[in-house]
Amino acid sequence: MSTQTYNPIFPLDLGKISEAQGNDKQLLQVKEKASQIDKFSEITMEGYTLTTFNGKIWVPQSLQKHLLVWYHKSRQHAGATRLIKTISIHLGFPGLRSAVEKLV
Repeated sequence: MSTQTYNPIFPLDLGKISEAQGNDKQLLQVKEKASQIDKFSEITMEGYTLTTFNGKIWVPQSLQKHLLVWYHKSRQHAGATRLIKTISIHLGFPGLRSAVEKLV
């Protein structure tokens, strides 16, 4: 796990997500594709502007591993299918399925 501490309530705060989204090269590349632009939107939560893709908060690359490890631990080492379903209720990023399968 990264140097971030383990938070039993939730692994990320909205400020960290918003800041990391602004620096995420993958997000910027996908946003530049004209065919994808209609799938993006901006939402404001607790004063932070967040980018969503297909209605899910985009998890920047720099936060993905930490998020996956937290969910895996907090769900008592659930299998890949359960983790994917749980995470993808509100969050997403390209390669979520393969990243979860690799972790599990």
